Amino acid sequence: MNEGLKFIITIILGLALGYASALHMAGGAAGSGAVRAGGWVIWPRAGAVDASPYAKLHYAARRILPPSHLHVLEFTARRDDTDTALDGDCHYVLTGKLPAAQWWRLTLAGADGDVSSISSFHALHDADGMTRVRIAATLRAGNWLKAPAGESFTLVLRLYGVSPLIRDRVIRRAPLTITREECR
Repeated sequence: MNEGLKFIITIILGLALGYASALHMAGGAAGSGAVRAGGWVIWPRAGAVDASPYAKLHYAARRILPPSHLHVLEFTARRDDTDTALDGDCHYVLTGKLPAAQWWRLTLAGADGDVSSISSFHALHDADGMTRVRIAATLRAGNWLKAPAGESFTLVLRLYGVSPLIRDRVIRRAPLTITREECR
């Protein structure tokens, strides 16, 4: 094999590996600036001037602006608490006591672009302050988000107006557990 061809193959392999590693880090890998808690990932400084390049890539790849790190905490989940990909053919229950925030919104986004959401204004809460949201392709009682049958999906939880006094504690713990109950 001549030297020119070896050089071109080396360059192509280097670019492919660099691209793959950047996408891996932008997904929230260790060392990327993301914090993992259960099935959730948060980029706590994504909207800051000194945000990591991986946080910037995470939002640029989704074609959206990162939330202000001073006013909004955005948690994203593509996997449940057992590290299994979220699947529209399964039934999930999200449970937890959400931290004090002025407002929150939980959004389910399917791969096909379908979106369903619930907010703190409309959600039902248990007497002890716990929030339970059911995710399934078919209607469920209580707080329910429609999952896209046969497709993977992403959950995005945005907390608005979290006090700076509790912000660091909120970032380090899972806001809601994501439990898979059954699959078809």
